[in-house]
Amino acid sequence: LALAREWNLAQNKEKAPKEVPKITHQRNQQKDVGLDSNETIRCTTDAAWEKDTQRAGLAWTFEGQGLPDRLQGSAIQHSVSSPLIAEAVAMRSALRKALALGFHKIKAFTDNLTLVRAINSNLQRKEIVGIIHDIRMISSEFASISISHIPRSENFRSDSLAKATLRSSLCFNSALVL
Repeated sequence: LALAREWNLAQNKEKAPKEVPKITHQRNQQKDVGLDSNETIRCTTDAAWEKDTQRAGLAWTFEGQGLPDRLQGSAIQHSVSSPLIAEAVAMRSALRKALALGFHKIKAFTDNLTLVRAINSNLQRKEIVGIIHDIRMISSEFASISISHIPRSENFRSDSLAKATLRSSLCFNSALVL
């Protein structure tokens, strides 16, 4: 069994791309935020996960020269069974939001190297296969996209926002119990 697994991994390594393929098709641009279509937006994502409640705080930020200010967003996700799933859902949520805002070119970053490897290769972790499929489908809507790793120290805005979002949801939940 171990030899078969090793053989499968070797086969997939030959086919694995280094990053998400660049998409070059055009799409309708209905919900633009007044951005030049050549503008590349920098997106960072992160998640904070609480094992006991199976809840995650998701966060993302968007920055670009054409944006008047940094845009950010966050959400709570229930029934999340691992930190990796939380990170994957945060990336998917950020990319959906980027599409809704009419962004065409994205450079997305996460501090979770396992997630980046799963997105950018054919090797999949069973727990996030469906979410990775969603991310790839959403990615095909952009004119250009890359998804890369950044050190945790450079992801402090999304990290802080994810933790604050999770904390506030936990405080609100415990206030309802009292």
